[in-house]
Amino acid sequence: MHELPETIAVDLVLLPPGPIMDLAIGANRTLLAGNPDGGIRLDREGCLPHISVAMLPARSRDIPEIAAKVERITQRCSPPMALTIDAVAKHRKNAGETVSTFHILRAEILQLFHKTVMNAVMPHQAPSAGGSSAFSGGEASAPSVDCLLRFPKTSAYERYSPHITLGFGDLPEIIPPVSTSPSGSR
Repeated sequence: MHELPETIAVDLVLLPPGPIMDLAIGANRTLLAGNPDGGIRLDREGCLPHISVAMLPARSRDIPEIAAKVERITQRCSPPMALTIDAVAKHRKNAGETVSTFHILRAEILQLFHKTVMNAVMPHQAPSAGGSSAFSGGEASAPSVDCLLRFPKTSAYERYSPHITLGFGDLPEIIPPVSTSPSGSR
């Protein structure tokens, strides 16, 4: 059995249903065709399209308690949340690169779910992410480590902006608004 490092990266996510996953993977392939070294390669095995709900560095010994808390929260949620993808959003990053995403409307129920999960897991936030060694496989880009460390301060609570990251590049507006129910959390 693989031993976890003391501090690990935790990304609690909602998984969209199959057709939305396929749409995101297809959009990612379009971006990769224009930028083969794009870095983000979505698929159904290793890098699933997802909507991050909470992200933090945590002590590996706290994972069972974090999982139990999230399980209790999700057991109280029914029926599945209906979410709407309303646009392809584009964000410029520090290096001038464009990141394309499916923007998700921040419905009141999604905001409440996010806040509830964040409140439950934040007591488990570790003081340091341990760099890329905190990530599965021990490899992560500097932007991934930065995103993990900044999420609670810059992307949570009133700043929460739900989305599915598609990849690097400028994806044209290709879809009408789509409503979906996530298939679960991870």
